[in-house]
Amino acid sequence: MFFKKQPADLILNKYPQLITSTNNFYRHLFNRMFKFSTGFTLSAKKYNHSKNGVTSKSFLSRENLILNIMKSNKILLGGIAGGVTFFLLGWIIYGVLLMDYTTANYNQCAMRPMQDMIWWALILSNLAFGFLLSIVFSWSNTTGIMAGAKVGAIIGLLLSLSIDLSYYSMSSMFSNFTAVIVDIIVYTIMSAIVGVVVAWVMGMGKK
Repeated sequence: MFFKKQPADLILNKYPQLITSTNNFYRHLFNRMFKFSTGFTLSAKKYNHSKNGVTSKSFLSRENLILNIMKSNKILLGGIAGGVTFFLLGWIIYGVLLMDYTTANYNQCAMRPMQDMIWWALILSNLAFGFLLSIVFSWSNTTGIMAGAKVGAIIGLLLSLSIDLSYYSMSSMFSNFTAVIVDIIVYTIMSAIVGVVVAWVMGMGKK
């Protein structure tokens, strides 16, 4: 009842700290949600409210907006480059170099013939891995080809361990455990190379 009887200007003049604290709370909550979902931080540029003398902040400065757009472009280019590299490596290594080995050690009943492959799904899976690396590199500020190779290898190793051991435990995809080890090693090496490419592309233009 007390607040209903007070005009808006009187409340602002009498309780400026309450208004400022409330604004700061929601601004902080919005910034945390935005950073969690995008990896970017919203900068704040101060200005004075001339009517009530209450200090407020704009959500996003022009300079930070440009910086975030540039970072988004780096993630996009790095993800595409990584996906293309992963696709080419998979074709060269599994489709050419290790063709005889995979034929002898993988359960061919679970494999589609080349002419029956669903190419859009294969392309999307490679792009997904490329964007996984580019997003992780952006969020962790990973720069340089050596750091890219290291982070890429770690991610590839953990992913292949999880996926291959899962397949080995629940299916007959691998004929023996040696094939699992070989696949993990190859996947880790491929991931390290993709990490180099993604880090290099995302680092282009830096002075």
